[in-house]
Amino acid sequence: MTQDEIDRREWENPRNWSGWLGLYSSEDDSRFWVPKRPGRFSRGVTPNMAKPSSRIFFWGMTIVPIALLLTSIIVVYARTVPRAHIPALGEGWEATGRKETGRPRGPETRRLLDS
Repeated sequence: MTQDEIDRREWENPRNWSGWLGLYSSEDDSRFWVPKRPGRFSRGVTPNMAKPSSRIFFWGMTIVPIALLLTSIIVVYARTVPRAHIPALGEGWEATGRKETGRPRGPETRRLLDS
């Protein structure tokens, strides 16, 4: 039996197809991308989930968009929170009377010059 015949036989076996997503999993099938079964959502291809690289690709395509969405929500939220609520940012150089250069300013300048 050739590999093409094995691939065809595995593709026709209903036990290799799972769930309503139409995921395909067969260790004997050598293909990474497999045509979808005829039916309601029959257009395109699906990855052979028995291959480790297919699982990495599938979960990467699932997790990466979710991570990007959560990151954008966190960034937008961080920009809308007043800095007074964040002690590390709200009480920095302003509380000591110094600029980021380290030079004194305001009333502290007079005290330093008088001493």
